[in-house]
Amino acid sequence: MKSPLKPALLILEGREVPALFGNAWPNAGNLTLSFAPDNTVIAGSSQAALGSGRSSDLFAGMSAVGTTTQWQTEILRAFQTWAVNANVNIGLVPDDGSPFGPDSQAPGAGSVGRLRVGGDQGSPEVVAINNPYNLMSGAWSGDVFFNTSHDFAIGDQPGKFDVYTSTLDEAGNIFGLADTDDPSSGLYGHYVGVKTGINADDVALFQGLYGTRTPDAWEGASGNDTFATATRLTPYASPTDPTKQMTSAIGADLTTLSDIDNYVFTTAADTTSLTVRLDTVGKSLLNAKISVYDDQGNLIGTATSGGPLAMQDLVLTLNGVTGGADYTVRVEKASDDVFGIGKYDLKVGYNFDPVDPATSEAVTYSKDWGFNDSIALATPLQAVDGTNGATFVENGEIEWSTDADYYSFQSPASTPLPLTVTVTPAQTYGLFTQVTVYDANGDVVPSQVFANGSDGRLVIQVANPTPSAVYYLKVESVGRNGQGLTGDYTLSADFTQPPVTLSALASNDLTADQSTAYTTLSVARTKLYHFTLDATTTDDQTDSGMRMVIYDSNLNIVATLTTDAGTTSSGDILLGAGTYYVKFTAATKSGAALTNMTFNLATMVLSDPIDPYAPADPTSPPPPPTPDIVSSVPADPFYIGLPLTDPWANPWQ
Repeated sequence: MKSPLKPALLILEGREVPALFGNAWPNAGNLTLSFAPDNTVIAGSSQAALGSGRSSDLFAGMSAVGTTTQWQTEILRAFQTWAVNANVNIGLVPDDGSPFGPDSQAPGAGSVGRLRVGGDQGSPEVVAINNPYNLMSGAWSGDVFFNTSHDFAIGDQPGKFDVYTSTLDEAGNIFGLADTDDPSSGLYGHYVGVKTGINADDVALFQGLYGTRTPDAWEGASGNDTFATATRLTPYASPTDPTKQMTSAIGADLTTLSDIDNYVFTTAADTTSLTVRLDTVGKSLLNAKISVYDDQGNLIGTATSGGPLAMQDLVLTLNGVTGGADYTVRVEKASDDVFGIGKYDLKVGYNFDPVDPATSEAVTYSKDWGFNDSIALATPLQAVDGTNGATFVENGEIEWSTDADYYSFQSPASTPLPLTVTVTPAQTYGLFTQVTVYDANGDVVPSQVFANGSDGRLVIQVANPTPSAVYYLKVESVGRNGQGLTGDYTLSADFTQPPVTLSALASNDLTADQSTAYTTLSVARTKLYHFTLDATTTDDQTDSGMRMVIYDSNLNIVATLTTDAGTTSSGDILLGAGTYYVKFTAATKSGAALTNMTFNLATMVLSDPIDPYAPADPTSPPPPPTPDIVSSVPADPFYIGLPLTDPWANPWQ
């Protein structure tokens, strides 16, 4: 009888690649944040590829801290501590409980923040974990999970973790900054007691990514801090009622705690009342005060925001207003803290409430009608303004299952970074594609797939691209089980992203006689892991593939990932500390005999934690980190008989 473990699994380098840092959010001036309600799915089978089901319990976990307003304010205060140092704004928005991960952007999903805060009863070696922005993370970018198995508090309480201090490191990581070995830093990866803020080095690192916070365009050459230098606003016809006039200052900003903005305007001749709106909901955490003065400098009305958690725009209506007269609106801080800084829109309406109609920046996806289906007919891509020819973006459409879209562009004169190509479907799970890169001669350029998830998002990289060279991209659909063959997508070709490095975990050759293999994963600390699984075969005439199934120590399925031969699939899973068993099974779709198949499993870490325990001497650097995940050949494969049919069966049944 053949040994069930032959051929032996080749275990490769067992050190995971750390979370990617140094990536700034592309739209940092317009970020949103939401608190996920309890029972929000964190990693559920609804992701189709990974996860056996776990739910957020943030509100229950923080219930002993104080009121919801108190602990949420502390979390927002930590994020805002970073944001005020650059042109970064975070607007609080509601969260409808759509699942974390790709499902948060699936068709039919409701409203959630680009940054999301949740809770998870993780293993004790972390206080909280976060998922910084990077191309691999996709919809997971911006998520923060507090470990609700720990006790939290506001301030210094024995045996508990201060909410504000715990969030400082998480927020800094979310913004793209790596941990430091300075215990006084907000980025120190160990909890060493209550902190009051970030230090000068932290600010310098943050501004290195995002620049300094700059005054808004309404300030003018001399500023508008006084009545004498007030910015004059010009009335225009209201988009909601053309018979009325309004005036506005869109994209304004209180840049520092000493900043005061004054705006002067002349009312329409028939004006008897006016309404002043200060819109901050979804724009920033600004806690503001507005005051209105007549042309003699007399205060005739004032109103103050309800605070960063109010999620309510500031509205002040005044009656008995004189038509054809000058009035001044003053905007200033309502609190002398980090919430006294932020972005806002000012709108003033005469005789009505000046609410602009809801507008949406609809994306237009280009139909090519089959006219760019070859290199000779490739659509030229124009570089995005301000990128110095380093970034190209196009919104296209796969109109039928055999449609192929070709694009051409020229690499920058200096290309120190790889060519990163990303395809994002307009609807999550709605389109599955592959991309082929060609050089100017029409020859295929080798590329590596780093993300090809169940949500349809694809990321590949070409290492060492040639400067000032013409490249072509071919985008075509591949579908999954007959689904996702047509649809809209956004294509990005980018020379600004750092190289992606995966850590190899396991590799093996499978045959008809031995179609399964096994490995053990030892996870040292709770983190979000990105896995890639690729398979190749010498038989290109038979459809074949394989499935990886991860079991926990109780032999429950916690993750599953499939791939067809000749492709790479990826998925993300939040794993707690512990031992996991992995079974690889290869098969053909027709049931024909399997020809030799080679597979490779690799991983990288997407998240970063703050650890609860400081080193013995917090003034000295912490010891070198140990690997978070390692693989090994199981000494006693007692789980060899775990049921599994074929790579396309439903593992949850």
